Amino acid sequence: MNEYKPRFPKPKITPAFKKRILKDWQTCFPNLVRDGSLSLGRRVGPLLISIGFDLKSGRENYYPGFGVHNLSNPLDFLTSTLSTDLEGSPSYITVRYHEGGGYIEAAERMKQQSPLPLEGPVTLNMIIDAYEKYVDKRGPCVIDLLQDPALIAAWAGQKEKAEEALAWGVKEFIKGGPQFQRDAGGLDGWFKEMQERISNPRKLRAIAEEQAIFHKVDHVPMEELIID
Repeated sequence: MNEYKPRFPKPKITPAFKKRILKDWQTCFPNLVRDGSLSLGRRVGPLLISIGFDLKSGRENYYPGFGVHNLSNPLDFLTSTLSTDLEGSPSYITVRYHEGGGYIEAAERMKQQSPLPLEGPVTLNMIIDAYEKYVDKRGPCVIDLLQDPALIAAWAGQKEKAEEALAWGVKEFIKGGPQFQRDAGGLDGWFKEMQERISNPRKLRAIAEEQAIFHKVDHVPMEELIID
């Protein structure tokens, strides 16, 4: 039996088309800067707020998705915390749909669905609220979700808000259950470590600058994090 072959196969995403994806999405978000091989982002305070374009097997479609990375948390790799895939139809973009301008509508959906603004002011309360809503909906998938709000508030010199955010993190840590707690090294050890980290805003700010250089995103202009 002969293998079925579509009469009009989908065009593949080539290296040249990757560049077009970034260029075209930048027309929708002119404030975003290329911050990775296939992503655009902005730096607000210690946060790198990004849209990534994931290629699945077959390289016929790309999947836009939102994520943030807290630069005041030293890691050897960029994370995608608050990760949110594009919702609605279509949730992915084909080459033909992109060429027909479909990315414009997708970008508008992404703008509405992103947990944090892709353009315009970002406040500390917005960030804390976004993390709390995300954890309330999906649970504490990773420990970063519970520690980022406190670290970001401490980076901003907001001691009281950092302590409140840590208290929230403790409650969610306990809700995570025994396996989550073991994987995170236990509540007592984590809490003591976090207390020490949020007590030194100057160190957190230094870490954020070092991490921006390490992850090669220091070319992305840093915008002001508004304290409200």
